[in-house]
Amino acid sequence: MAKSPSFTRIRRQVLQQTAAVPSGWVCRDASMGDYLGVAPRHVATILGQLTDQERQVYP
Repeated sequence: MAKSPSFTRIRRQVLQQTAAVPSGWVCRDASMGDYLGVAPRHVATILGQLTDQERQVYP
């Protein structure tokens, strides 16, 4: 099933922001959700659905 354009946009933004977090720092789902204007649950869902290959890139 294809993802909606909104989901694709939010996913891209979450991954961009995750990549921008400096090594050794922590960013909560709620903080990222507030920054992006989405629910923290959306952030958690996106990060929870990363493939094994993506988990090597994103913490």
